[in-house]
Amino acid sequence: MEAARMAASRGHEVVLYEKEGKLGGLIPVASMVKDLEIDSLLDLIHYYEIQLAQLGVKVKVGEEIGISDIEEVKPDAVILATGGSPGIAKIPGIDNCTVVSTADLKKKLGIFMKILGPKTLERLTKLWMPIGKRVVVIGGAVQGCQLAEFLVKRGRQVTVVDTAEELGDGMTGDDKGQLFAWLKQKGATWFNKVQYERITEKGLDIITRDGERKTLEADTIIIALPFQPNPDLFKSLQAKVPEIYAIGDCKEPHLMVQAIADGWEIGSTI
Repeated sequence: MEAARMAASRGHEVVLYEKEGKLGGLIPVASMVKDLEIDSLLDLIHYYEIQLAQLGVKVKVGEEIGISDIEEVKPDAVILATGGSPGIAKIPGIDNCTVVSTADLKKKLGIFMKILGPKTLERLTKLWMPIGKRVVVIGGAVQGCQLAEFLVKRGRQVTVVDTAEELGDGMTGDDKGQLFAWLKQKGATWFNKVQYERITEKGLDIITRDGERKTLEADTIIIALPFQPNPDLFKSLQAKVPEIYAIGDCKEPHLMVQAIADGWEIGSTI
């Protein structure tokens, strides 16, 4: 949206395609997880809707554009902001019915969000969610930590695990310190620098950094690993359009503010 806004403001004729029925991508889901920032993030979408309309950007929602469509349109330039691919955990037993990914969870929540909207759904998740009482979150970067906070606020017993030396990658030092102090106060636990052994009906078997074998009992195990770049469409289009740019998570997964900065940079220079 930021790339489209900037390009249009500089006089380009811009068409923005969004495969979902509304603009915003994962922002509505992110606003719900972030709780206190829900209004600010939803206002961000509204800001872009107004800006794009005023600048004459043609917005086509509910349309997933493919290679053949792009070849037919013959654009002078293409900007891809298709998002990243979910991180994959290669753990024996990963296909167990107790395991869900954040992508699965977002998909389930997304169905209700289309009907109820983010604010109503955020309130309802405090009453019911399609996950068990005891939750193990695999992934201790910013995504997993924010998810842990979200779940603890909804009465879940949460354990966060990661193979990394430290948890909280992608968070500022202050935010990290405040969050982990709060999680500890609420009874959440975490393990860093672990080895994953297997997932069973009981939960997740790990080897701790001290070499202790441990079973983290769980009703639900959520895979919340950072996204990975998604370069497939970019590679397929390189020889088919005069100019092509990848921005945001499909190029290099980062935080939302960095994705917006990517859009501003390309929209300013294209």
